[in-house]
Amino acid sequence: MKSFRTKRFVGAAFIVASVTCNVWILGWLLAADHQISAGWLRLLVFAVQAVGITLGLLLLFGWDSALLQMTGRFMRRFPRTCVVGICIVSLAGVWMAMEVYLYGMEVMAIRSHPRRYEGGYPGDMVVPDPILGIRSKANHCTDSRYIIEEKVIFDVTYCCDALGRRATPVPAEGERTTHGLFLGDSITFGLGVNAEETLPAQIAARLPQVQPYNYGVPGREPGYALALLRNRDLREEVHEEKGFALYTFMDYQVDRSIGAMHIVGSWGGNLLCHEFEGDQIVCRGTFASAYPWRYKLYQLLNKDRVLKFTGFRIPWKRRDQHYRLSAALLQALQKEYLHQFPGNAFFVLLYPSMPNSQAIRPFLDELDVPCLQINEEGLPSWEEGFYPEDYHPNATMQALVAARCATALQQQWTP
Repeated sequence: MKSFRTKRFVGAAFIVASVTCNVWILGWLLAADHQISAGWLRLLVFAVQAVGITLGLLLLFGWDSALLQMTGRFMRRFPRTCVVGICIVSLAGVWMAMEVYLYGMEVMAIRSHPRRYEGGYPGDMVVPDPILGIRSKANHCTDSRYIIEEKVIFDVTYCCDALGRRATPVPAEGERTTHGLFLGDSITFGLGVNAEETLPAQIAARLPQVQPYNYGVPGREPGYALALLRNRDLREEVHEEKGFALYTFMDYQVDRSIGAMHIVGSWGGNLLCHEFEGDQIVCRGTFASAYPWRYKLYQLLNKDRVLKFTGFRIPWKRRDQHYRLSAALLQALQKEYLHQFPGNAFFVLLYPSMPNSQAIRPFLDELDVPCLQINEEGLPSWEEGFYPEDYHPNATMQALVAARCATALQQQWTP
């Protein structure tokens, strides 16, 4: 009898300890920043919790209890199967409890720190396209606001011309005899800033001979710009024969190019899937059409709050081959631009102050794709130069980067 009580006490202790020693309490006690940020460590803590609760339940009820005696014959015949089954059930229980808890935390966070976009971000700005996945709406204007806790962070207007390019006003003085072809995603497009505050507009304001063309599209990657040039003759859209092209690159575009789970499974199913076929790069269509079952699996996994909390991703991290694909896409884009506009210059701008902004640099150097060399000294930090919880540069950051780009173009580009 005493032994039975001891087992129950130890079992209850196991359960209490397993529930108490969770990632939040352990992080608060042991980590310098009071949180466990490594995804693999969070998964390990969850696994240890599941094992501890399983052992606690076994000790609490006891092998000789009535509950287990009902299945005793089966357990004696298949002991390993039963243990595995109990572990799976316990893990599923912990997982479901975590899902409920994280959902509650999510609701509380939204209520305590509400933020929202109003207007054209981004659904009102784009339409489906059978070749490119999406494209900017032609002859369209929309207002967009970003609000955190009822404080307006930005309130801007986006307008696109008949070809889906964002309108880019320039000063009237000067004869603009060369073109500046600006390619990229939302940072090139200028999310969060008005037309005159965009990177293309501010560079052109400092280079009076350059007529800017803003082909940036939010949420896209180098493969989109490549498909755009392969399927449209920009010589019919750009009036000046001589000039340069500038592609603005950020590290997270690598995830878009490879179809990472957290991108494709949430909003990026219409991203273009480019892959190597021998020495060539071919487009398979969108990720949703090229790999429909993978797309559905990613959508399912991306909805799981526990996986998001642990930082689970597919692939787990960016590897050299992922950077090589993005670099090869930029090289192909360079060749396509120079095919349409021979004798001109093509540059890649590695947007400054962003995490891992230089990680692709060695792969671009290997393929002889030139980067625009700008002076990054004195530029605002990631926290100062970008909108909070939005990760787009504010107008001040765009103006400072544009000034550095204009200086670098004067040094590295000969009209």
